[in-house]
Amino acid sequence: MQFHNPLPAKAKLVHALSSPSNFDSAITVKDSSYTSSTSLVAISNEDLDPTPPSRRTWRAWHFFAFFWSGSFSGSGWTLGSAMVGTGLSWWQATIAIIIGNILAAIISVLNGRAASVYHIGFPVLVRASWGIYASYWAVMTRAMVAVIWFGVQTYYGGVCLAICLRCLAPSWERIPNHLPASAGITSADLLATFLFWLIELPFMFIHPSKIRTLFTIKSIAVPPACIGFWIWALVRSGGSGAFQFKNTASGSTLAWAILAALNNGMGYASATLVNQPDLSRYARNPREALMGQLIGYPLSNIIVGFLGLCVASASANIYGAVYWNVWDLMNKMLDESYTSGTRAGVFFVAFSFAFASLGINIGSNSLPFGSDVTALLPRYINIRRGQLICWVIGMCILPWKMLQTATGFMTFLSGYAIFMAPIVGIMFADYFIVRRGNLVIGGLYDNTEGSAYMYWHGINFRAIVAYVVGWILPLPGFIASFGTITVGGMYHVFELGWVVSCLMSFFTYWGLTAIFPIADGDVKNMRFEELGKMANAAEIELDEQEVEQVLVISDGKAKDNAEKETGTEGVVTLLA
Repeated sequence: MQFHNPLPAKAKLVHALSSPSNFDSAITVKDSSYTSSTSLVAISNEDLDPTPPSRRTWRAWHFFAFFWSGSFSGSGWTLGSAMVGTGLSWWQATIAIIIGNILAAIISVLNGRAASVYHIGFPVLVRASWGIYASYWAVMTRAMVAVIWFGVQTYYGGVCLAICLRCLAPSWERIPNHLPASAGITSADLLATFLFWLIELPFMFIHPSKIRTLFTIKSIAVPPACIGFWIWALVRSGGSGAFQFKNTASGSTLAWAILAALNNGMGYASATLVNQPDLSRYARNPREALMGQLIGYPLSNIIVGFLGLCVASASANIYGAVYWNVWDLMNKMLDESYTSGTRAGVFFVAFSFAFASLGINIGSNSLPFGSDVTALLPRYINIRRGQLICWVIGMCILPWKMLQTATGFMTFLSGYAIFMAPIVGIMFADYFIVRRGNLVIGGLYDNTEGSAYMYWHGINFRAIVAYVVGWILPLPGFIASFGTITVGGMYHVFELGWVVSCLMSFFTYWGLTAIFPIADGDVKNMRFEELGKMANAAEIELDEQEVEQVLVISDGKAKDNAEKETGTEGVVTLLA
């Protein structure tokens, strides 16, 4: 663990952008202090090492603020409104949102548990269940999802920025469109998306342990805009107009639509669920992460989803059509009334949603992608470089194509979820059932044969088999969602893809470990998370010793002498 006094985040950002050499220095990869000296290839760097105590700064409030601010966004709002757009009534969509988010909150807490105990991120944690090298597949899968969501959120922010510019300058609306209808975006929206993309760049340089303040600000600033938008919809629709939209499905079609909506809610949360270790690693202790996640996630997402579906339902009463995309509704408001009052209100809401998209892209998309590509090429890429790569790729995937229809958006959510859910199921079974919460940290950074998590040449075949079993059942329905084939009742399996995939992989992995036991030493005989408690106790003792050492260093000369004696700059390393 390292004891140092880093520059404030703002000073780091200014310094990084002051010259090309400082920019290069800011993203330079620093060596790992955990990788075994006998490792064949580099599998870690400073960003992948366990989080030192100096960077374990997230408390329960910060986790609550992260989820609270993250849900008050275009994507969280759209989830509820899109359910109405697919034919559900307001109360049917509400039930799906409540059940889905409570389940997602529980899964979020469980998936972040190991990281809050051992202070390691997802790319390292997943090595325990998949093996040192097989884990690359799980990492690449999550990286692809993260970069897609980065693009989607950039587009969200861009169209909201376009609305802000329209409110400020009437001439914005007169920008000629040179793109065909098949492009799925206008020239003006594309320009605004590009501008928002540039705005995101400086935030790629802020370390995740320091970004918590942004989420605190966002959690206070954004909710009033969403609530104000909801109040406007209630008033314009006559008070009860938001609750008069009737479902357009019936019978078994309606039942499956509700179940599919619940699954889509899990799909929407899938990236967040898998990403939890990358945030929980910065928790001061496991309890801080648990309380913030368990309360913040379901409460905020239920509220936002409800507000979104009410406004979408009210739009049908106000304008005669369901506007499930929040920016389409705001543009409609400006089309109908371009008064100063309307422009001010729409600007406030659009700016808040753009700000929310910025925060989500930093904490939930670019950071996980940066962590993932760091694990793939630790010698050349750190988290900052990974975030910059995500920033570049995010604009190349044409995210607006996924959001042209409510059905297409929901299919997108369900589609990638069947490839993410098995990863969660395998990690749950491995950590909570097979290993009883005990991880050998040193083994996660050791790729020599015979080390704790090398299995067979770095591949745990149990995880591979469980992963394939997890997505094989929903796969036919996923293919059918593109309209190329008809699979009958198998399509319903795809509509429940997240739940089916997660449970199938969980029980398959558990069963395979029972048939082919993992050589894990005395882990099964240990108490739950005994190794984690031992490691934390050892860290506390080392912390106290290091603090005493630092206190006696009163000037630069004494510090230099201390460094010469220890051979380090106040570094104490604990290898489990």
